[in-house]
Amino acid sequence: MSGIVALIHTDRSPVDPHLLGRMNDFMTFRGPDAQTIWSQDFVGFGHTMLRTTWESAAESQPFTIDRQVWIVADARIDDRQTLIEQLDFRQESGDRKEILTDVELILQAYLRWGDDCADRLLGDFAFVIWDDRQQRLFCARDHFGVKPFYYSQVNNCLLISNTLDCLRQHPQVSSKLNERTIGDLLLFDMNYDLETTAFADIQRLPAAHTFTWSSERGVQTRRYWTMPVPELIRYANPQDYLDRFQELMGQSVGDRLRTDRVASFFSGGLDSTTIAATALAVAKQRSQPLDLKAFSIVYDTLIPDRERYYAGLAADKLGMAIDYQVADNYDLNASLTSAKFQLPEPSNNPLQELDWDSFRRVSAHSRVVLCGDGGDESLTPTTVREMIQTMSLIDVGLDVSRSLFGFGVKPHWGSGLLGRMRRWRQPERKLQGYPTWLNPDFVRSMELAQRWSEIKDRPKKLVDSPRSPAYHKSTSMLWAAILEYNDPGYSGIPVEVRLPFIDLRLLNYLLALPPTPWCVDKMLMRAAMKDILPTEVRLRPKTPLAGDPLAAKGLQSMNRVSVSNILPAIESYVNIGGIYQLLESINSLNGWEYWEYLIPISFAYWFDRHLDVVKDDPLQPFPRRHDTS
Repeated sequence: MSGIVALIHTDRSPVDPHLLGRMNDFMTFRGPDAQTIWSQDFVGFGHTMLRTTWESAAESQPFTIDRQVWIVADARIDDRQTLIEQLDFRQESGDRKEILTDVELILQAYLRWGDDCADRLLGDFAFVIWDDRQQRLFCARDHFGVKPFYYSQVNNCLLISNTLDCLRQHPQVSSKLNERTIGDLLLFDMNYDLETTAFADIQRLPAAHTFTWSSERGVQTRRYWTMPVPELIRYANPQDYLDRFQELMGQSVGDRLRTDRVASFFSGGLDSTTIAATALAVAKQRSQPLDLKAFSIVYDTLIPDRERYYAGLAADKLGMAIDYQVADNYDLNASLTSAKFQLPEPSNNPLQELDWDSFRRVSAHSRVVLCGDGGDESLTPTTVREMIQTMSLIDVGLDVSRSLFGFGVKPHWGSGLLGRMRRWRQPERKLQGYPTWLNPDFVRSMELAQRWSEIKDRPKKLVDSPRSPAYHKSTSMLWAAILEYNDPGYSGIPVEVRLPFIDLRLLNYLLALPPTPWCVDKMLMRAAMKDILPTEVRLRPKTPLAGDPLAAKGLQSMNRVSVSNILPAIESYVNIGGIYQLLESINSLNGWEYWEYLIPISFAYWFDRHLDVVKDDPLQPFPRRHDTS
């Protein structure tokens, strides 16, 4: 998760190396190993290095091969050997170094395939290339948007970075807010426009897009990839499904395991334990020394929770050390009010202190942490009713019969078919209704009532596949916010989150599985992990958190005096009287209403700091914390 920055003067005036250096130095918190800048006439690059792979030990950026084409990247390239073979590298004596770094592979791919290179890369990446031969900038962001990419066009400057607050260090980038984005955040608790940020001067490049600039054509963006809808895979031998899953999971985890010390976000469920078991197996297979440590968040008293028990069983079986982070006593007020947890954009996360401390504990062990996000979505079950809509009745009948009588697995029938069976699904947060606490003037000026209807009533895109529910969840817009939240630009801690389930090879396979039996209660993983994970863990039903920690802790602990003091700052956005009514009814709120209540409160605390900076100096961003002590 190195830091990158690019500065281009579109009027071709020289770049100020001192300003470029200050912007680059700002990102030292995420790249402590080296800070380097390069500039040539009206183009400048900066890079702060966080070494997280064996190959990165030999890496230096900004990088060039011929001093005509330069690159700066935050990247981990997967399936390196296949790419090397496609690039047809010849190891001629004395002509090639033994270690090919990821940044060199990207640059070689660009030199070979030009703008088509992005679609030939696997992995997580955000990179910027200056091609002096063509006087042209070429950039790309990875398929799923694991690596952030922000840019700003102000006056004669084009600025690019993977760190939003880095762009705000430039004196021409103002602190003016993008009020349409603020409207989305207050209405939906997320921004539905993937191309904007909370700031008017800063835009976001969506996942799977390229970005180009030249003096003749200006800025142009293009989507280079869309998740395909795979055809169902049909193997004659059921064991083949398990073997292929283990093969692809091994490839995905192995590509994310190019270091000797690794952490694992670890629960007592299937996703994280399967990843950890696979990591240990891969390391053993290739005789790799691996210090893999589990990090588990548990509740001991606040809510009834057995994660400590199940996580401990799995860790013991796998021979892993485990760190238990007890979540009962984290302070809601600290998450909202402490400057330590100030994020680049508004975020409604009252458990932010818990997340920050989790990254801090991981960072004491490793710079890399494996995470099981994506497993639930890729194996989302399909009901028999949904299968009938997209499959022939013969295929449905054969699959259901095979599942019932061959595997003893009962499919999910769906409403209207043999009754309604108990169905696991991931709980979804739903707002209770149109917010009543918004300022009417802001509602009218931003047309928020129309925006609410536009988003809530928009038709769901139809995908002609029996795995449509899994496809929709795996390609949801929610991933943009989730993935960026994991980045050091948000956490402030130099830890790279790696997600084996967010892998093109593995995800393509999982979305092509027949709905039953393999996707029913994660039958695929339960079968693949037989004799590897403890039986209690492997056969444990999907178990959401046993209670809502906010409801259990109660917002009674909220400092109402502090809230009252900051609300006037956002009076142009909210109806303060409506917020006070929520405060008065706080004892009757249920768990999800707590979250809705916190949307304006979280925004108020974020805006309060933002406003202080604007009053002092409108061209300076609010301070960011880099202290991980």
